[in-house]
Amino acid sequence: MSDGAHVFGPRRSNNGSAQNPLDAAQRQRLLQPTYQNRLRVIGRRMDVGGYRWLNVMEVDGGMLVRAMNRGQRDFELMEFPDDGFQAMMIEALQTRGDGEHGFVRSPLAPTGYEDMLRAIGFELDQRIAKMIAIVECRTQMFVTGMAPQSNSANTVYTHFDFGLTSDQVQTVLDTAFKRRRAHGAPTAGAAR
Repeated sequence: MSDGAHVFGPRRSNNGSAQNPLDAAQRQRLLQPTYQNRLRVIGRRMDVGGYRWLNVMEVDGGMLVRAMNRGQRDFELMEFPDDGFQAMMIEALQTRGDGEHGFVRSPLAPTGYEDMLRAIGFELDQRIAKMIAIVECRTQMFVTGMAPQSNSANTVYTHFDFGLTSDQVQTVLDTAFKRRRAHGAPTAGAAR
């Protein structure tokens, strides 16, 4: 597979001017199927589609998302297969800057689901999590899954869960934006 240079050209800001293009290392990092990247793609789709009240569940072969569509006020079930991840990431980056405005903001995702899910994904990657689920409740984002825990004999996966209030989500986002600035990555959510 190519490094994606032809599709990751200059991004457009909201006023149409070119932003810094991604370098080869950034392109390759974005195409890795980490939780951070896979959840980013899902969040992007939720933002552009105007979805709310999402439930994300990891299943064999990908992720399922149940979310309410703002237009129909019905819940929809969407599939995000692992084997389609790279194409979805390329599409998300090609259309970056399109549809950024007009999505329905959640108090639990103040800069959009893309930023919030990407930040939670980073935390899940740090835990080396698997079989995760994220549920948007009225007052918190509930996150659950399995993470490795070593004991004297071996490593086993044990259950974890945590809830993030809107203040805690903001702290996670602020940390993510600082981390991205330190690594030279653009902080689109911070500028919204």
